[in-house]
Amino acid sequence: MMISTRRRLREARNSPKAYAREQIARLRDEQAVVQDMEEVMAQLEQFSRETRARIDNRFAKLEAVIRDADQRIDRLERLLRRAGGENAIEVTVDDTSEDTADGPSMEDDPRRRAIYALADAGRTPVQIAEETGQSIGEIELILALRKAVPAASS
Repeated sequence: MMISTRRRLREARNSPKAYAREQIARLRDEQAVVQDMEEVMAQLEQFSRETRARIDNRFAKLEAVIRDADQRIDRLERLLRRAGGENAIEVTVDDTSEDTADGPSMEDDPRRRAIYALADAGRTPVQIAEETGQSIGEIELILALRKAVPAASS
């Protein structure tokens, strides 16, 4: 009886049906791995698209900020030329320009006086920007102009 049981077990192990079952199980495992990998690839692709969209959005915002800064720099340079006594032809592109001849001078502007007072109190441009609600770049430009105006008029 034991011998016949052993033979049956040996035959069952070496039988074509058992081999086929093992191969089918192995193929199912491989298919599951392939499906998992495809899902991971799809998720990575989606993440890549989202990240690219965020970067493009931030890049567009940065370009807009740079254009705005360039416009402000141009406006400040015109003010410096005017404060330095240079005769320059001024062309205004937008109607929101604050640098008209009958407008307040840089020292008469209450926002600038507040910035100057905070700077004189030892605050950094970052701290001044936080307190006044203005951008750090604008604060730095205003403070730089304060230093440059006396040099330009001498």
